[in-house]
Amino acid sequence: MLDQLSGVTRWRLHDLRRTCVSGMARLGIAPHVADKILNHQGGTISGVAAVYQRHEFLSERRQALDLWGAHVGAILDGLGPQHRIELKIVA
Repeated sequence: MLDQLSGVTRWRLHDLRRTCVSGMARLGIAPHVADKILNHQGGTISGVAAVYQRHEFLSERRQALDLWGAHVGAILDGLGPQHRIELKIVA
C-alpha cells in the first residue's frame, strides 16, 4: 500500500531510518541523541567516553521525537486526502 501511495518502490525499512536521522540532523537534533533513538551502540560517543557515558538521554530523545513528529505532521497536513492512510497505534 505504501508503494502505491508514495509512488516509490524497492524501498527498505532502513531507508526510513536513514530519512529519520537525516531529517533530525536538519532540524538541529544532536547526533548522539539521534544515535540513541536508532539504538546505535557505537554511535557518535565512542572510545573511553562510550565506556563511561551511561546516560540514556531520555528527555532529549522525547523532545527530538516530538520535534520529528511535528515536522512529519506538518508535511502530512499539506497533503490531500488521496495521499493519506489510516494509521492505528498498536503499542
